[in-house]
Amino acid sequence: MIDVSEKNNYKWVKSFTLNNTNIAYPTKSPGAAHAAIIVGTTGGIATVIIIISVSYLLYRRKRTVIYAPQAKHAINC
Repeated sequence: MIDVSEKNNYKWVKSFTLNNTNIAYPTKSPGAAHAAIIVGTTGGIATVIIIISVSYLLYRRKRTVIYAPQAKHAINC
């Protein structure tokens, strides 16, 4: 392994000891995690509702219109 602890002095080493004083562990509050879950779930449900609504509106618009020869008006199917 290469020791890169000094900026201009790299050297090969045969053993390694971890120095725990320089390691920063990210901390996240439980409230932030719950908020992220709630926002994600709400956004997902809203997206599904929007997709279903748009699909239904497009379906209603694109329905076929059948003209019955004996009727004087169109029949919506």
